Amino acid sequence: RIDTIFMLKSFDKGSDGTVVIACKPDICATIEGSARLGRRVVKTRKLLAEAGLEPERLEVIYVDGPSLKKLPGMLYEFTKRVEKMGPSAAR
Repeated sequence: RIDTIFMLKSFDKGSDGTVVIACKPDICATIEGSARLGRRVVKTRKLLAEAGLEPERLEVIYVDGPSLKKLPGMLYEFTKRVEKMGPSAAR
């Protein structure tokens, strides 16, 4: 389970970007889990924007068994996007 406060704390602790990795909605063990995560991410991105941070600094990556092989590449691409944005203003 991930809550808005945990995502915000990562930035408060100095993170330039944060990734939440979750199961794909169609295979998630909890029917509402992915929907709740989606709503919380939208809320957290709005809060980041209000605080003067780019909402794109928060990313959700949905995975299943086959896509796990692509996870390192996805994380690398996210890291490159965050590096282009520069250090977080929350630091």
